[in-house]
Amino acid sequence: MVHVKLIRDTFGGLKYLENAITYPMRQKPDDSDKLCGIGGYGVDPLHLDLAYRQMHRIKACYGKTSGNPLIHFMISLDKNTKTAKNACDIADKIARFYMGRFQVLWCVHQKARSDSDFHIHVFINSVSYVNGLMFHSGFSELNYLKKYIENLTKQTVFLHYKENG
Repeated sequence: MVHVKLIRDTFGGLKYLENAITYPMRQKPDDSDKLCGIGGYGVDPLHLDLAYRQMHRIKACYGKTSGNPLIHFMISLDKNTKTAKNACDIADKIARFYMGRFQVLWCVHQKARSDSDFHIHVFINSVSYVNGLMFHSGFSELNYLKKYIENLTKQTVFLHYKENG
């Protein structure tokens, strides 16, 4: 079973965008949440300050620098995902689902939990670089993502929604 949590946080505006984009490289002192991989499309995943500026530039280009700065999915993979490489492959394929319309950054963390060893963070610019339209996180869009992940992982996917701001 795979759990997908959509996290919408409009509190903090562009500061939230910056914090979320730099999150992948922040390690816990006890290394309990180990970074296993990072990647992206339309942004530089190895230079996160640049990735932030790249996402911000698209927003500024279309005059959409306020409101919801990004879409953040956290995906907990089940225990069938045994290796970091496999988790990174899944993360990259999920990012490809959006790469034709939005800038995407992903990272994989290893953290042992009762039902999961790996979880994925997917950060999507809320403004499309193609046409300047905002990401639509309604039922139909999330259902497409759910079905895509189910086909990809051969597991049942449960969607969760968390909103702040």
